[in-house]
Amino acid sequence: MGWAHWRDQFSTKQNAVRLHLRWHLFEPGAGGAKLVAARECERSVMRHGLLEVGVVYVGDCNYSGDYSLLRRMDEVGASFVVRLQDHSVIKEIERIPVSEKDRKRGITHHKRVALGWREAKDNGWRLVPGPGREHIVILTNLPLEEVGGWELCEIYKLRWTIELFFRWLKCLLPCRHWLAESEDGVATQNYCALIAALLLSRRGGKLPTKRMMERLRFWMMGWATDEELTAALGPAKKRN
Repeated sequence: MGWAHWRDQFSTKQNAVRLHLRWHLFEPGAGGAKLVAARECERSVMRHGLLEVGVVYVGDCNYSGDYSLLRRMDEVGASFVVRLQDHSVIKEIERIPVSEKDRKRGITHHKRVALGWREAKDNGWRLVPGPGREHIVILTNLPLEEVGGWELCEIYKLRWTIELFFRWLKCLLPCRHWLAESEDGVATQNYCALIAALLLSRRGGKLPTKRMMERLRFWMMGWATDEELTAALGPAKKRN
């Protein structure tokens, strides 16, 4: 797997891959996936393959450090809700009145800003500090008329659903050992795992637990009946 070679500093050589997955927050499901060598930057992959018009991207501070990527999202008609890096240089343009609803939920201020040392064109970007003890500042290009300060913080919290999904994918699905060494072979194995995960979540409306996955494997080996498997997975979620 020389194509996936990553790093060898002070250790034996490692071969790793990185799965870039766009995950729907409000209705769990994949909205696009790309498998590349681990050394490829996720921001570069997003810039050249995963950006779409009308999509709201939620990300951590890794994305807010790339001003050109944020401006690219703005240009193509995509939106973003990202955590601002602590050392970011910001220029306050306008103070936005804090609504009574936001104030009750701990939002202390709300403003429009430009980023960077140079004169910026991103005058519509909003900055909101998240409530709570942890110092989190949210940056977005979503219009104030569509999404208020408190709603931005709630949207950012949902980012953890993709972290939980990757943890579930690594721990529970049988995708811990590569069955092939080529890019196509590794990609096929990952996509099969994603399809299985999404079908299982669609079947019951949520991702199966470890016990449910064990029962599914017992059924595949002939050690559990159809009735036992159905009982473990629970009733199928009804959809319109």
